[in-house]
Amino acid sequence: MGGTSAATPLWAGTAALINQDLKQKGLHEIGFANPALYWMGENSSRLSPKPFHDVTSGNNLFYDAGNGWDFATGWGSMDASALDAAWVRYVKGGG
Repeated sequence: MGGTSAATPLWAGTAALINQDLKQKGLHEIGFANPALYWMGENSSRLSPKPFHDVTSGNNLFYDAGNGWDFATGWGSMDASALDAAWVRYVKGGG
C-alpha cells in the first residue's frame, strides 16, 4: 500500500487529532484547510518545529522533487506533532 491509499487515512487521522487539540484549547477547528496549509508551507523556515519535511530528491514519474513546494511531493511529508503546533499558532493569529 502506498500513495493516496496510505496518505489519505494518515491525513484524516492527523486532522482529527488536531481538531481534538484545538477544541480542548477552546479554538476554532480546522474547517477550510488550504489557507493554513499554504501559510505553514510558505513560512516553514520560521516555524519550529517544522510541520513539513521537504523531500528534495526523487520523482513521481512525471515531476522531479526539489527545494520547497513541487509537483512531485508538495510541501513534503508531514510531522503530525509539529503540524498541530503550527495549526494552533495559525488559529491564534500567528498566520
